[in-house]
Amino acid sequence: MQKAVFLDRDGVINENCSRLDSVDKYKMFKGVPNAIKKLNDAGFLVIVVTNQPDIAKGFFTFAKLEEIHEHMRKMLAKAGAHVDALYICPHYPEKGFEREIPELKIDCNCR
Repeated sequence: MQKAVFLDRDGVINENCSRLDSVDKYKMFKGVPNAIKKLNDAGFLVIVVTNQPDIAKGFFTFAKLEEIHEHMRKMLAKAGAHVDALYICPHYPEKGFEREIPELKIDCNCR
């Protein structure tokens, strides 16, 4: 059986930010790269999960989110660490945002 650990991104891997919509705002907690490396070395799959409702609200794009995640991966790689998978929930059920994306305005099971 494969061992796995699931980590929330915001508040666990990086500092919470009211709207993390750019690499410049991304602040990884100090001990995270080494901690994830230890999990990798111990044979755990490291899986990151994150709710990103600001995509559904139209505040930023999937492309911008991928830039942030690539930045996170590069920071981890400097310590020899990696994540095996990253899952996002871009949904948000409430309506009324100027640039919202209608197909993402759903009440889902991944939140």
